[in-house]
Parts: sequence; structure tokens; C-alpha cells
Amino acid sequence: MPPAWFPLVLTIFCGSGAAALIYEVVWMQQLELVLGASTPSMGVLLGTFMSGMCLGSALAPRAARFIRRPLRAYACLEVITGVLAIGLLFAMPLVDHVYAAWGGSGASGLVVREAIAAICLLPPTFAMGAALPVAALAVAPDARGTAGLGWMYAANTVGAVVGSLAAGFYLLRVHDVVVATYVAAALNFIVAAFSIVCETFSPLR
Repeated sequence: MPPAWFPLVLTIFCGSGAAALIYEVVWMQQLELVLGASTPSMGVLLGTFMSGMCLGSALAPRAARFIRRPLRAYACLEVITGVLAIGLLFAMPLVDHVYAAWGGSGASGLVVREAIAAICLLPPTFAMGAALPVAALAVAPDARGTAGLGWMYAANTVGAVVGSLAAGFYLLRVHDVVVATYVAAALNFIVAAFSIVCETFSPLR
């Protein structure tokens, strides 16, 4: 990637990080209303969220030999994340009915919570966790590429901070989970579009 394109790349990763943390705050709010805000419920939600991210980041490099265009694969993962997030928004009433019918207290209730959290959160968080390792496949394995990868992760972290603040102090405070989800999904789709542009029109392609 030419140096002149690098600010665009950093913006892409910043937007991806912002969307991820908006989703985390929104999903915690949504599932708290269904599963409850008790300590076991919060532990299940956080554990499932982080497990999905971990699985995605751990398994994505194993598929490296099958990925010929990393930025396009990254764009696909961003689109998948946005689509799944919107789908979860509309599926939440059904999730509420399922938990009301099958949930309970004790060990059986905890198992139901874990199952619901896994079904809701593992697919999108897996895609989110796989996105950065897949994009990293486009980085040259030299000192300059490694430094660029560090800046990309830093931009993603900055975006995550901005996203969590925006979700907690503006999107959910002034609007609601619907608006917050659409904002995060829009960021996913914009990031995907910019990734395709970088991959398609880069003079070093």
C-alpha cells in the first residue's frame, strides 16, 4: 500500500474498532433485559463475547493459505458482522420468548443463559475477532510492514475507545439500541467499501 493511502487504512481500522465496541455495549444492554443483570448473567455475556473474539482471532490465521485477497475477505467479515447485528436486533423478541419459556433458576437456568448467549453472540463476535488477523495478511512481512501493523492495531484500539464512549454517553442516552445498532452496522459497511476500494485501486495491486 502506498504511504499516501496509509491514513485511509488507519481510518478503516478506527471505524472497525468503534463499531465493535458499540456492539458490545448494545448487546450487553439487550441481553441484560432478557437474561437479567445478575452477576452470573453478566459473566456469561462477557465470557461469550470474549470467547467469540478469541476463537475468531485464533482460527483466522489457520485459513491464511486459502485467502488470496485479504482485504476483500476483511470486507466480507465486516459485512457479515453488520448483517448479523441487524438480524440480532430483530431476533431479540424471539430470544425473550424462548428464555421466558425455558429459563429458570439454578444450574438449568445458567445452562439456558449460556446457550442463548452463545447462539446470539458467537457468530458476530467470531467474525469481529477474525477481521483484524485476516487484514494483517495483506501486510508485508518486513520491518516496515510490522510497524504499519502496529499502527493499524493502535487505530483499532482508539476506535474502540471512541465507540464505547459514543455508545454509552450519546447513542444509548439520547437514542436507543436500534439507532446504535444501525450506526455500528453503517460503520461496518463503510469500512467494507473502503477496504474494497483500497484493494481494487491501489497502484501496488
